[in-house]
Amino acid sequence: MTRYFLLTMVLGIVLTASGCKGDNSSEVVEDPPVVAFEGKPDARFVGAWSRTSGIGIYTFKQDGTYNFKGQIMNRGQKMPVDVNGEWKVKDNLFLIRTNGAVAKKTFSLAGNQLTLSLTGRMKLDEVLIKK
Repeated sequence: MTRYFLLTMVLGIVLTASGCKGDNSSEVVEDPPVVAFEGKPDARFVGAWSRTSGIGIYTFKQDGTYNFKGQIMNRGQKMPVDVNGEWKVKDNLFLIRTNGAVAKKTFSLAGNQLTLSLTGRMKLDEVLIKK
């Protein structure tokens, strides 16, 4: 009887050990989707636009470049910024490229008020008034 018990134990250990082989394949981490920077500057948006929060001004130029000068919140602290980049409009999208990264926003234009809304996980509306 102990022989059968011992044989069962050894067989159980062998089967368990053979089923616990490590996976030699490496995890594939996908890059985030790339947002195409397509479209063209739109004359309706050319000019200086101030944030309704009062802490920044976007200046969109006809040549497709822009400047943002103002403050952003970083870890609960206001931080001054002066950023240059490019902008384009395609269909209902307002695209802003800064340092190679493209922010895709939907827009709503009503008179001199422009609302830019981030798409994706981080939904955020930014309301601008044309100066």
